[in-house]
Amino acid sequence: IYGCIANINIMLQKTLEADYMTEEEKAYYLGQAYGLRAFYYFGLYRTYGTLPLRLDPNPVVNGDFNPNNLYMKRSAGSEVMKQIKADLKSSLDYFGNNNSFDPNNRKNLKGYWSKAATEYLAAEVYLWNAKVSVDDNTANNADLSVAKNHLQSLMNNYDLSLQSNYEDIFSVNNKGNNEVIFAVRYMEGEASNPFTALMYNYQTGAFKTVGFNDENGKPMGDTLKVSTTGMQRIEYLPEFYLSYDKTDSRRDATFLGAYSRKDNSLAGTVYKKIMGHFDESINRYIWDADVIVYRLAGVYLMMAEIANMEGGDVASYINKIRERAYGKNWDATKYGYTNGNFTENELAILHEKDKEMLGEGQRWYDLKRMTLTKGGKHLVFCPEGSKDGQKAILTEAEAYKLYWPIETNMITKDPELTQTPGY
Repeated sequence: IYGCIANINIMLQKTLEADYMTEEEKAYYLGQAYGLRAFYYFGLYRTYGTLPLRLDPNPVVNGDFNPNNLYMKRSAGSEVMKQIKADLKSSLDYFGNNNSFDPNNRKNLKGYWSKAATEYLAAEVYLWNAKVSVDDNTANNADLSVAKNHLQSLMNNYDLSLQSNYEDIFSVNNKGNNEVIFAVRYMEGEASNPFTALMYNYQTGAFKTVGFNDENGKPMGDTLKVSTTGMQRIEYLPEFYLSYDKTDSRRDATFLGAYSRKDNSLAGTVYKKIMGHFDESINRYIWDADVIVYRLAGVYLMMAEIANMEGGDVASYINKIRERAYGKNWDATKYGYTNGNFTENELAILHEKDKEMLGEGQRWYDLKRMTLTKGGKHLVFCPEGSKDGQKAILTEAEAYKLYWPIETNMITKDPELTQTPGY
């Protein structure tokens, strides 16, 4: 990550120095760079808590080869959050009125950082900071209103809309659709998406769904047509699969269920939401699904969380998501959510995100941010935050595990670094 940050710092320096671009041209790239630096530092902040803040270009690039000048202490949580917010402001200031996802018409819609991406990140940052204390940085409820303003802007100013069909969000034939705000682009003929080809990994011809039935008792073969191009290394708990109604389109868009040929009981699942496509012309599976980082459904679910903190009605936001999910099966009386108390609402939002955004990198941070009662324990410490509701993910004594340790080798090389507390 610091390699990426170093690249951004160099880009900022060189762009500001460039006399061959107009100020307007510079502003677009500076808006992207500051937004991306905030993105990386926020990821580090949520993962490590405190961390070195390197804001200047790597001294080596500018001719300083003294390694002692590269050593840097971890900055306090308050300093890190202050810098993230400053970078967000710089990004928005430089973007100005440029609300386009592709102002230079490069035909890579939603694959470039944009003002909308900065607004989504700002909403995440300010919502997080309203509910989570890190190091010396105390949660500030006033940040809720800032997050809300950014979410309202996303709903009103960028021509975004939910896809009518859930599967269409992730289709390789529908990249950069109106629901997507920012995605990492993968295309056939380029590098494969490593998150699907190497990490989720399917190989339903070897896992195998061969030898299993589908839900209706029909024998399955290599249903996903991935042949032997991957191994399934990650499987979700059956509780996630079983939490969906059969009429919820997200279930079969997210999972392929495999059932025993002996008694047709659930044997296991394959996560298949973000994969790619089978190319008939070469008889091979292509791992070219985009990694969708931000999309409109996340805006609605953050708005629901803010409404819950404000004592408002979260149902309208949850039901926007559910109505799309159930499609022609939608029955508000049967499937609609009715506003409850704070705890009921918070858990309803979490479980809706489980169904809507599973595999999109949300749940661990949701558990660290969301609380059982207003201002109370975070869900990561509550049985209600686990999928079966039986045991908390972490005990209070394991609170240090909210943040990652630094590997010993890094501390050995840099005398200014200290280990994450608790390790």
